[in-house]
Amino acid sequence: MSFWNTAACLSLLLRSPVKEHRLVCLLCGTSHTTMTTPFSHLAKYTQLSSELQTIEDLYSKRLWYNLTTPLTNLFTQTDISEADLSQLYKAIRNDFALNLNPINLAFMVCALAKKLQDKEQALQLLKETDESIQKNERKVHEACWVLHAEMAETYIALAKYYAASDSEKFEENIKKGKDLLNSVQKRIDQEPYVDNRVSAKYYLARATLLKVLDEPNDFYKTALLYLAYEDMENMATARQQFMAYDIGISALLGDRIYNFGELLGHQVIESLKGSKADWLYQLLFAFNSGDIAKFKQLEREYSKQGDGLVLNRKQTFIAEKIQLMALLELVFRNAPEKRTLTFSEIREATQSSDVELLLLKALALNLIKGTIDEVAQSTYIQWSQPRVLDRSQLGNLKEKVDSWKARVADLNQIQNQKAQ
Repeated sequence: MSFWNTAACLSLLLRSPVKEHRLVCLLCGTSHTTMTTPFSHLAKYTQLSSELQTIEDLYSKRLWYNLTTPLTNLFTQTDISEADLSQLYKAIRNDFALNLNPINLAFMVCALAKKLQDKEQALQLLKETDESIQKNERKVHEACWVLHAEMAETYIALAKYYAASDSEKFEENIKKGKDLLNSVQKRIDQEPYVDNRVSAKYYLARATLLKVLDEPNDFYKTALLYLAYEDMENMATARQQFMAYDIGISALLGDRIYNFGELLGHQVIESLKGSKADWLYQLLFAFNSGDIAKFKQLEREYSKQGDGLVLNRKQTFIAEKIQLMALLELVFRNAPEKRTLTFSEIREATQSSDVELLLLKALALNLIKGTIDEVAQSTYIQWSQPRVLDRSQLGNLKEKVDSWKARVADLNQIQNQKAQ
C-alpha cells in the first residue's frame, strides 16, 4: 500500500497547509501525491538547505510566529535571485501573508524591493503592499512607516541616478523622499513607543538622504541615532565597516563636530581596526586627542589615494580642524587652576602660525569662552565645550580628581593644625 494512503499521513495532510498535486506514474499507472510549498522552487539553492528545511518544518506546523525570523533572513540572502524572491513573495502573499506580523512582512517587502533592478517596479511593489496593509483589519501603522522609509530610499536612489544628467529629476526625487521622511518623523514623534526596528529604518533612510545632500554634520548625528536603534549583533561585519567609514568621514568633515567620543565609544568603529580603512580608525583617535604628529603621519598615508578621497579635496579645512582639536585637548589637559595660556604654549601644541586667528575661530565656534590679551600675548579660558572622553582622557581626568583630593586633604590638615 502507498505511504500516502496510511491513516497517519492522512491526518498530517489535514493539518498541513501544503498543496497536493496528484501525478500518474507512467510505469505502474497508479497515482501518487506530491507536496509543494511556497519554498519548493528554492530547492536548487543547496547552500541554504538547512535554512529551507527549518522553514518548511515551521510552515507545515503553522508556527507563523517562529517562521517570521528565518523567513525574513531568507529575503536578505544575496544568493537568491530577484526572480526567485519575487516568486516567493507572491506565494506568501497568496497563501499565508495575513498570518504574519505586518511589520515583519513590510521588512520582507523592503528586502525584495532593494533587489529589484527596476526602481519604478520597486516603488509599485511598496505602494501596493502599503495599500493592502492599510485595508487589512490588522493593519499596523508602523509597518506602513517602514514601507514609506523604503520608498524614500528608493526615491533617493533614483535621485542619485539622475544627479549628473538631469537636475530637475534629481530635485523631484529628493523632494519626494524628503516629504515621505518628514511624514514618518511626524508620526514617530507622536507615538509613545515605536519598535526599534522601525526607528532604525527611519534613521537609516534619513542618513542616506543627508549623505546624498552632502550634509556631514546632520549625517553624523542621524547615523549615530540609527546605530542606537539597530541590532548590532545581527549586523554583518561588512555593513558595520561601511557605516563606520561613512560616519568617520562625516566626523572629520563636519564643521560643527569637534568631539568624536560618541563614535569612538561605539562598537561599530572597531570594525575598521585591521581593515583596509585602519588608517581612518587611527585618524579618528588622533583627531580626538589632538595628536598633530600622528595626524601628519597618517596624512601622508591617505593622501596617496588622490582626489577620489574627499579628505584630500579639503586639506585646508582638515589642517585647521586638527589645530582646533589640539587646542581643546591642551585646555582639557591643563590643571583647573591654570586658566591662562600663553601664545607660545598654544603655538607649540597646535603648530599654528597665527595663534590669535586660531583663538578667534575657537571662540566663534563656541568651542571655548574667554578673553584674548594681545599685549600679554596670552588668553584666559573661562569654559571649554563638554566632551565625551575616551579611555586615555578619562585617565587624565582621574589624575585631576586625585590631585584635587590631595589639595583638599592638605587644606584640611592645615586647618586642623591651626585649630590646635
